[in-house]
Amino acid sequence: RSSAAGEDDLFTFAGQFDTELNVLESDLKQAYKKVLASRFTERAVRYRIHQGIREVETQMAVLFMPMIEPEFSGVIYTNDPLRPDSENMLINTVQGLAQDMVKGKKQADMFLLSREENPKILKTILAVDPESSNYVYSSHPLKSVLKEIGRISFQAAKLSGHEMDIEWAVQKDGRLWLLQGRQLHIKEDKDIRKRVRGKKIPDLEGGMTIFPGRAEGPAELIKDEQEPVLEQKGSIVIVEQALPQLASILPDIGALIVEKGNPVGHLATLARELSVPCLFRTGKGVWLFKQGDILSIDATRRKIYRGSRWSAVRKRVLSRIDSKKRRISGPLYKLILELNLANPYSSGFKPKNCRSVHDVIRFIHEMAVRSMFAFGDRQNRPWRRNVIPIDTRIPIKIKLLDLDGSVIKKGVKLEPALVESIPFQALWKGISDPEVIWQKRTIRTMGFMPADFEEQVMGGTKGPRRPRDTNYFIVAKDYLNFNARFIYHYALIDAVVGPWPENNYINFRFRGGGANEANRNRRADFLESVLRFSGFGVDKRGDLVTSWFRYNSQKNSEKALEMLGRLMACSRQLDMLLVNDEMVKRYIDQFLSGNFKAFA
Repeated sequence: RSSAAGEDDLFTFAGQFDTELNVLESDLKQAYKKVLASRFTERAVRYRIHQGIREVETQMAVLFMPMIEPEFSGVIYTNDPLRPDSENMLINTVQGLAQDMVKGKKQADMFLLSREENPKILKTILAVDPESSNYVYSSHPLKSVLKEIGRISFQAAKLSGHEMDIEWAVQKDGRLWLLQGRQLHIKEDKDIRKRVRGKKIPDLEGGMTIFPGRAEGPAELIKDEQEPVLEQKGSIVIVEQALPQLASILPDIGALIVEKGNPVGHLATLARELSVPCLFRTGKGVWLFKQGDILSIDATRRKIYRGSRWSAVRKRVLSRIDSKKRRISGPLYKLILELNLANPYSSGFKPKNCRSVHDVIRFIHEMAVRSMFAFGDRQNRPWRRNVIPIDTRIPIKIKLLDLDGSVIKKGVKLEPALVESIPFQALWKGISDPEVIWQKRTIRTMGFMPADFEEQVMGGTKGPRRPRDTNYFIVAKDYLNFNARFIYHYALIDAVVGPWPENNYINFRFRGGGANEANRNRRADFLESVLRFSGFGVDKRGDLVTSWFRYNSQKNSEKALEMLGRLMACSRQLDMLLVNDEMVKRYIDQFLSGNFKAFA
């Protein structure tokens, strides 16, 4: 496990670094490297930036500790962080290891104890499965064990001089281990004892306060399988589970509402540290709110309202977020993080204008994408013998590069049915759907013009490929990469699909168009809506749409690729038609209802 300088001190770093459990002796070196590498995960880097901590201030060692097999494990708070005057301690416990509990993936039994040298059990709340209404665990720690955990933890807090958040475990022989301890940050909120004025009935009431306070903003619904991306700063984020990856957006949200969640998990610790109003265990009723609904949340009183309820709160929320952006300036920021090469189409997008590490990475990435489009078009390389033209009715040139012998029978032209690649067959099923139309949609008066002239006039110079150029599939039995230039825009698909959901992913990127900027942005709005409805995570910036579909079953991943095949056909040159926002809504409805002929 990690042991970094500053960890669990002024800043908790809760859940930011990795811990490797059940490691065999032969795997110790690899586990050591994984823990060290976790310093540089996206979540850990974001955390340091937000807290104003330099990378050199978090030097890390790795602790090697004996692995025990606990009968029960959990976390104890030596004071109730929400009611510090109550003189209570809070114990959460699960059967076996508590790893999934602190990550917010597993519910826990909860016990309230008096805060004294010989504590008493005041209250018991057993975890209940929301589907079956049965208790989650068949057995629970003995009362004597709970009291002993409370007694020793109370002593530890007394010796350390501050309240503590302690992870513990109990072996089957009754032996108690204190695994890790950190200072428990208790923050007073000036609104805790304020009465809420007015008589309006809340739209949802209940749950468990993780951090008190009020917030207002648009609702953003984020699915567990999605990469968390925030559309608007200060949003009220609604999720099912309090998963660690949400830490990357936590500094920029107005409030967090969780259907389930564990109050002693890493995310709960970070919410308190960052002073984000937060409710856990709100139940399924939280899904009555829709994406974009304006919500007002009072986490102190566990009430959620539709609409704006407190006129000044929204401004205070945004001020609180901005005030947290400490040390995001200065020479180190300008040298490493600042982005100056923002527009790849500008005349200034050149190596000599790179002024930061971020600029260098941005420039290399853009050139790499362009190289992927152009590779093999003009060079004679040994792998070209494995490149085969695909026999297709689609009016674009497509060739396939076979990486691992996925093509059953090779000839002058390749029948798509002869490619034994799971993701290729799924995508091709959508591309070749007889219901979708692939005819070229262009201005008829330009039909007599040369293709290169048409490309220049219609904006094709914004991309690295001409209509006459070849598009490439790179395939293996469980892998697909498709780089395509469809007249005026480009699309990229990269996917791994097989029987193991933990390895499956689909990445999709789309940009460009021949119409004006407003029309291109409307097509991006169309793509974003369809992709979100289909379960994809989406990041839209202007006419650039980046989306992902990860950790799903083979069947669901194949369906997603099939949908992408149809979507590429239907969105081809659609920007020429989308002259107003109403047309965007109309085409979204047509696609989702399966009326692909409407895109002819």
